[in-house]
Amino acid sequence: MFIDVLLKLLLVVAGLLVAAVLILVVVMAGDNINAPTHSGHGTLTAKYDHPAYTSFTLVGKVFVPLYHPERWELCLQIDDVEGTACTDFNESDWNQAAIGDRFEVEYVLGNWTHEVYVRQARRTD
Repeated sequence: MFIDVLLKLLLVVAGLLVAAVLILVVVMAGDNINAPTHSGHGTLTAKYDHPAYTSFTLVGKVFVPLYHPERWELCLQIDDVEGTACTDFNESDWNQAAIGDRFEVEYVLGNWTHEVYVRQARRTD
């Protein structure tokens, strides 16, 4: 009897956790939909080179490899916006960029989170 009640309670808690995660995913995925695009300038504050790697996921009873290619990321402090926004660049532009460089930036602010999402960034010379 006690075990049955405990199992039902665990199922309810697990269901609530799954629902909470799904709500979070929907909010994050839709955060920048229909948000107006802003233009501005920003300063390069950080550069990150994320090396390629392979992860594995279980499909049925078989582990399937997932290849993740190398990524080159630049983080910009956009004028008049709090916080930094990071976005991927191609390797050539990443190599040419230096901390302190100025960029013309098109970005949106998230509807709910007010995160900064960079749509496009171009170095100003």
